Amino acid sequence: MKQSSNKEICAEAVIITIVIIIAFIVKSNFVGYSYHTTCDFMQYEATSVLVAIGDYYSEPDHDFVKLPAINDLDYKPHRGFEIKLFGDINEEVFIIISDPENKCSEGTYVYIFSDKNENGYIWLPKE
Repeated sequence: MKQSSNKEICAEAVIITIVIIIAFIVKSNFVGYSYHTTCDFMQYEATSVLVAIGDYYSEPDHDFVKLPAINDLDYKPHRGFEIKLFGDINEEVFIIISDPENKCSEGTYVYIFSDKNENGYIWLPKE
């Protein structure tokens, strides 16, 4: 049976250490990308909800008296996001999107849709 020299053992330890460091860097970058992507998807979700609201009001039997509940829309949230609607359809609508898995480092996304063309958004920081 051949015995390994100290130089061979040291070289193997260095290679293993380098592989572990590379794996850690790759995982860190992937996690950061995943969190950033989740925040982007939350913004896209708000746009999708606006489209669903538009579809809802395109039906002749739906009038502009009150804002529909999210369950009244022909819409299912993606990625497990929690979505809440507040406001008055004739003034301002607030679409609040939160991520129960807390993958978005920005926090909760709030999109404000106004009939005065003063649309915008804010991020509510995590508690």
